[in-house]
Amino acid sequence: MTRIAPKAPCLCGSGKKYKACCGARVDNLVDLEAKRWQVLAGELQRRLIDYAESPVWESVRQQAMVDFFDEENPETDDYLWDSFIDWFLFDYRPMEKGSQGLISSFLAENKSTLDPRSASLLEGWAEAVISLFEVVELDGGRGLTVKDLLRSGKYEVTEPGILSRVEKKSLLVTRLLPVGNCHRFFMGATILPPFFKNPLLRMVRNDYHEFLELLGPGTKGGYNRYLREWGFELEAMVDFLAEQLSETAKGKENVPAFNLQGDAQIPELQVFVNEMMANEAHRQWIDLPLAELGGLSPREAMRNSEGSQKVERVLRRMTIHGTGKEVEARYDVKRLKKMLGLTRPEGLPSFAQFSWLEPSHRRVAELLDAEMARHRFTPEQIYSGLQMWHDFAEREKPRINKPGVWAASMIYAMARLELFDYQLTQQYLAGYFQVSAGSVSHNYNRICAALELKPFDSRYSSLEIPLDGMKDLLSLLLQAKSPQ
Repeated sequence: MTRIAPKAPCLCGSGKKYKACCGARVDNLVDLEAKRWQVLAGELQRRLIDYAESPVWESVRQQAMVDFFDEENPETDDYLWDSFIDWFLFDYRPMEKGSQGLISSFLAENKSTLDPRSASLLEGWAEAVISLFEVVELDGGRGLTVKDLLRSGKYEVTEPGILSRVEKKSLLVTRLLPVGNCHRFFMGATILPPFFKNPLLRMVRNDYHEFLELLGPGTKGGYNRYLREWGFELEAMVDFLAEQLSETAKGKENVPAFNLQGDAQIPELQVFVNEMMANEAHRQWIDLPLAELGGLSPREAMRNSEGSQKVERVLRRMTIHGTGKEVEARYDVKRLKKMLGLTRPEGLPSFAQFSWLEPSHRRVAELLDAEMARHRFTPEQIYSGLQMWHDFAEREKPRINKPGVWAASMIYAMARLELFDYQLTQQYLAGYFQVSAGSVSHNYNRICAALELKPFDSRYSSLEIPLDGMKDLLSLLLQAKSPQ
C-alpha cells in the first residue's frame, strides 16, 4: 500500500491536504475499530474479575490466599487485593486444574458463547506475564510505545490517562494485554523514574540466575518462565528500592542512575563503600578457624563460657599486637567485640530468655535463632533479629500458620536492614523454607510498616554507618554494585 504524506494534496482532487480530507476519514475508521477492541477488552476484564471473585472459586481462592498472604482472611487494602486477583487470574495454577490457569478455565467454560474476537483476546491474555518496560515514545495524547527490558519486543499501549505521568525512559512494571493491534494494562502499572533502571535490572538478573540454579541443569528456563513463576517479585524489588530512595529522591528531578565504579571518586561514597567492605572483612574473621581456639572459629568458640574467654584473650592480644597480617588496616577490635556480642556485660540472650505471648511466637523465634546463624548472621545481628521479632509480635500479635514464613520474612528484613547479603532474596528464602514468596513479601511489608523500619535502623542495626543524610541513596548505589 502506498503511504501518503499527511501534508500532500489529497488524491481525490479536492485541493485539500490529505490529512484534512480522505486521510481524516481513514484515521476515524482506524480509531473506531481500535475503540471497539478496547470496549470489548474492558468488558472482558470485568467478567474475568467477577469470575475470579465468584463463589465457584471460593475454596480454590481461599487456598490461593493462604499461599499468597499466609492467611485465609488477611487484612488487605485495594492495592493488595488487586495484586492478588491479578496473580490469581494469570499466574496461579490450581491443583484441580493441573497446569491450567483461571483464564484458560474461563475460556473453556464459555467458548461456545464467546464471539471470535473475545476468544482470540483471551487466548492471548492467558500467556501474558508481568514484566519491566521502558517508555520509548509518547504518541500525541493517544498512548505510548514501550519496550520490554527483559525480553525482546516493542509494544504500542493505548492508555491516554497515563501520558501526563510518564516521560521518555520512564519505567513501568505491569502486565500488558494484547488488544487488536495494540496493548493495554490489566490492573494498571507501577510507574518508576528512569534512574531506577540500572539497580532494578541488576536485582532482576541476580534473581533470574538464582531461579535457573533452582531449576537445575538441563531444565528449560528463559525469562518467560521466570516471569510466570516469579514475576510478582518485581513489585517487591521496586518496594525495596523505593524505600532506599524515599527521602533522597524526594523533590529532585533527573536524579542520575549511578554506576558505583564510575562514581567511586565521590569522597562520601568512597567512605561508605570502605565502611561496608570493612564490615564484611570483620564478618569473615568471625568465621575464620584460629589455632589459638583449637581450630574453631570465634563464632563457634563463643558457644560456651570457656570458648568465650579464649576469644576475649585473642582479641586482647590483637589490641596490643595487631593482627600480624599484612593488611592495609588492622581489624577494629571494638567492632569484632560488638559483632560477637562481647560488648554487652549481660551477654546476648537466647530466644528462650525472651517473654513470648504465644507458643507459636516462641517457635518462630527458635527457628529464627537457628537459621540466622546458619546464614552467617553475627551473634549481635541474631540478637537484634530476635529483638525485632519480639517487638513486632508484641505489637501486632500475628496469628501463625507457618512458622517458616515468618522466619523467612524476618531474615529478609534483617538482611535488607544492613545490606548484609543481596543473595538472601525473598525467592531464595521462600524456596529454603518451602513457603510462598508472596507470603514472605506480604509479611515483610507488615513488619516494615508496623515497626517503621529504616535502613540501618538504630534500634536493630549492629552497624553504625556514617553520612546519615546520604544513607538511602548510598544504599541504592551499593545494591547497584551487585554482580550480574
